[in-house]
Amino acid sequence: MTYVGPPVVFQFDIIDPGRGCFYPNSVVRVGKLTYYASGLGFFVTDGVTIVPIGDAQVNEFFSDFVGGEHPSTAVYGAVDYDIRCVIWSVKGQRILHYNYEAKRWSYASESARVLISGIQRS
Repeated sequence: MTYVGPPVVFQFDIIDPGRGCFYPNSVVRVGKLTYYASGLGFFVTDGVTIVPIGDAQVNEFFSDFVGGEHPSTAVYGAVDYDIRCVIWSVKGQRILHYNYEAKRWSYASESARVLISGIQRS
């Protein structure tokens, strides 16, 4: 968003018109960065720059697995601050983990339809 003043006050700026966030529930905010899934794979943005984080193997696995599911229910994202991972539940049947410090992926064949962010150990 950019401040433009009255009467509108703010306007929404398009960062990347060719990609976008196809899966609205995949958006996960970690500090000043936003992670999300698009039709072309996984990305992170700081609001200005967009960086692909899914390598060919991860993006291909995701694309093959998520096919045919409605975008609003296909992917749910969350963050686990304790293990420093962004986590996506895909079709409630697979969990993809992205460690944002190590920049590494893993997955699990666990069942989880919805994920919850923000809970931390004290």
